[in-house]
Amino acid sequence: MLGAIVLGLLAVLAVVLPKLTSEETLELPETLPGGFTAVDVARDGDDAALPQGADPELQGKLFAASAEQLEELYDTPAAVRMYSGENGTQQLRVVAIDATPGPFLPDGPPYDAELVGAERLSSELVKVDGAVCNVLWAQAVTGGAEIPEGDPVFVRCQLSDSEDTWQIEAEGVPAEQAVEVLQDLAG
Repeated sequence: MLGAIVLGLLAVLAVVLPKLTSEETLELPETLPGGFTAVDVARDGDDAALPQGADPELQGKLFAASAEQLEELYDTPAAVRMYSGENGTQQLRVVAIDATPGPFLPDGPPYDAELVGAERLSSELVKVDGAVCNVLWAQAVTGGAEIPEGDPVFVRCQLSDSEDTWQIEAEGVPAEQAVEVLQDLAG
């Protein structure tokens, strides 16, 4: 009987102890494909690529605090970082959480544009190469009108075919490019 109890305790320790002593962390790189650099990285006087008023040191603290809050909420490692393109007009915010991704409905369920007499709504939920993206356009396109060329105002995507949760928010970036960044990060 005592042997069974000791064996059971050893089994529990073998499972629990590594979780308690694990120092796993997630880290996001300083640069991303497409010319994106983290806003918490000093740029040697080239502040044109930083969002207006961005202080690299403060940005680093803000996103570290965001990651800590996510780690507390989900009880698993997380990372958050913001990136800016070379000219400052394109921005990405990346979130990584060491947990299997769940359903992704950032603005609620999708709606059928035709049912409300539109060619395209101002918000669409679409699948893009293994990710689900919420694409926001400047305005809806009324029924019968031609859908204009151009990039969306904002996209929010979650990689669905990964063991971890990878999300991105992008301004001035097409959904396909945002998904490529996520896929590169997820490896």
